[in-house]
Amino acid sequence: MCMWESAAEEIVEQLLASLSAADPETRLDAAEGLSDIAQNAYGVNGAALGAKMRDLGGVQQLTALLSDHDLPVRVMVLFIVGNLCSDAVDPNSALTKTLLLEQGAAPALLACAASSDLDLRTLACAALQNLCHEPAWARCVVSSGVVPLFEAFLSAPGTDARVVHYTSGLLQNVVRSLEAEGAPPPRIGSSAWGVVCLSWLKPARCLSWHIPAACIGALPTFHRLLCPEGLPSTS
Repeated sequence: MCMWESAAEEIVEQLLASLSAADPETRLDAAEGLSDIAQNAYGVNGAALGAKMRDLGGVQQLTALLSDHDLPVRVMVLFIVGNLCSDAVDPNSALTKTLLLEQGAAPALLACAASSDLDLRTLACAALQNLCHEPAWARCVVSSGVVPLFEAFLSAPGTDARVVHYTSGLLQNVVRSLEAEGAPPPRIGSSAWGVVCLSWLKPARCLSWHIPAACIGALPTFHRLLCPEGLPSTS
């Protein structure tokens, strides 16, 4: 039985209350607790966790914390958002994706993706990959004018492999989502698109992954790598 499964509401309520604390260490502890729950929830458990987060206002709190002044808090919140928006974690994650967009999470997520901090950039690209499984998020990314930024990540020599991995998935999902609803996809340069195709071997469906804790370089204590069965890991 998963830790939160036996006392879900009490545990999540306590953690969400701590997320609002003035002390950054308290916020970080709460975010780490939620991330531990999120990285171990799948299927029915993941759906229950996602519903609880939406019902208790957790998605709104996470949206606000994407702009937290404390860097480790932002890093951990991105990790939580990415997993809550994974279909591999929550089969109903489309509801969370929609709520995040309605709450105005896009500017903060895109700012994190443009950050010079590697953990912020990696996890923002990972979260956006899962979010762009939904056409509304794909349209948001395109209309925000940031596709050239993601192309640059793929074209620049020496880009971290994790950033390449998730940026490739992000652009793949943007294209696939827009094509699926009959909308024109963005123009992506041949160099960047070549990296996308090599990374993902042209899958015919959108990608929605459980974000592995191992991709957070600043938090080595989170070491368990969890990916959906049949998908390659990046460890």
